[in-house]
Amino acid sequence: MNNEIIIETDICSIAIAWDDLDNEIKKLTEAGKVYVKIQGEMLGFEVPPVIENGRTLVPLRFIFEKMVAKVDWDPNTATATVTDQGKSVSFSIDNKIATVDGIQKEMDTPARLINGKTMIPLRFISEQLGYKVEWDVATSTATISR
Repeated sequence: MNNEIIIETDICSIAIAWDDLDNEIKKLTEAGKVYVKIQGEMLGFEVPPVIENGRTLVPLRFIFEKMVAKVDWDPNTATATVTDQGKSVSFSIDNKIATVDGIQKEMDTPARLINGKTMIPLRFISEQLGYKVEWDVATSTATISR
């Protein structure tokens, strides 16, 4: 398994250890905005992405409905379930444990309720559903694709 990501631009190449990628994202986003692109479409947010514990949190429903995934919310347990192409991820607000296809996994940062929106760790949820997440340091943009 490759432990680093290499970012190449017309000016230079940058190698970032995979484990440090989210920390690099945090440094960049503290100085400005985070952008998210899904299948080539740049998104605008009502509630902007936030950084917590070095992880990018994005609005759940907005992101995954753009991916044409099914999003269900149980207000009694404060639990969300995202289903896409036969895969399922369930998680509760302020709980680091997610259930991925029936198996419990720990997230680095739990989902949060911010300004009335469920904010989820972008990389963890996306990758569990089979999406690829790439980070462009130069533009502070996360690109999500299949």
